[in-house]
Amino acid sequence: MSELAKKFQGALVDQFQSSKGKIVVVDSSLIPIQGFNLILDNKIQSAPVFDNVAGKYSGFLDIRDLVSFSLFIHDNNVQANTLLDVVNFGVKMFKHNADVTVTYLSRRNPFHSLQSGNNLLKIVEILANGQHRVPIVDKDDRLVNIISQSTVIQFIYNNIGTDLLPELNKTLAELTELGNAPVLHAKTTTSAIDVFRQMDNTRRSGVAIVDENGRLVGGTSSQDLKLFITTPSTKVLESPIMQFLNQIRQLNNEDNTQTKPLYCTLNETLKDLIVKLVESRHHRVFVVDSESSLKLIKVVSITDILKLIVNKINSQK
Repeated sequence: MSELAKKFQGALVDQFQSSKGKIVVVDSSLIPIQGFNLILDNKIQSAPVFDNVAGKYSGFLDIRDLVSFSLFIHDNNVQANTLLDVVNFGVKMFKHNADVTVTYLSRRNPFHSLQSGNNLLKIVEILANGQHRVPIVDKDDRLVNIISQSTVIQFIYNNIGTDLLPELNKTLAELTELGNAPVLHAKTTTSAIDVFRQMDNTRRSGVAIVDENGRLVGGTSSQDLKLFITTPSTKVLESPIMQFLNQIRQLNNEDNTQTKPLYCTLNETLKDLIVKLVESRHHRVFVVDSESSLKLIKVVSITDILKLIVNKINSQK
């Protein structure tokens, strides 16, 4: 076994704490509006749902489901000014909407768990396949932790050096296989509703925003989705995306400097990129050709970095 594999295998999942300090669980007795409010109140992206009837976790209730609701409301010319409006009408998009529960909604985001006692290498392998979080259960299948991609990238930042992963010193231009292109993007003049439609169709939580010359000028994130949902307005969805982002951030007393995109140039290293991910707590970084032109080349996510590590470990077997 390689030294890199040993480093991850030597870290047991039990030693990691939840990034939020506590585990929020949505009980299946809650109605959808209560479930989404619980997520928003705790400032998280999603939460597992425990099905009292089946006696097990059914999946994750996710804020991104509200994007689908908002699109449905907009396309049906319904005015929604509160989260209750969004949820109450949004569930009508389902054929049997009277039966739409938090359990039903959670099944869109499966609950794939690991038992306590497993090591971080198992987590990395799961997350490298696209899952964003791994629930940890004890021997009685009780949820005891949720390990996210952010937890793993912090571990890499703290514990993995160039001696174990020489690729950390390579530039993003050299790491041609790292990341994805073309990058999902929208122009500054694109309406917010059309950007949300892009995100919903691709099940993404972020889109790059470029100006008329193709320069990277901003980006959306799951945080923006949460800000919109707290003060929803179907009318404001018609505004250009940059205007929309400024509006909702002002309404929520957020710093508008956050509209600045998180990016690296091709000359920066993988280590530089990881530092930016850790410091910003984002899940992806846009890669541009240079500081002067800011032309999009690709996007690198935490999933991409974990894929690189898994492939490295497999090649060393």
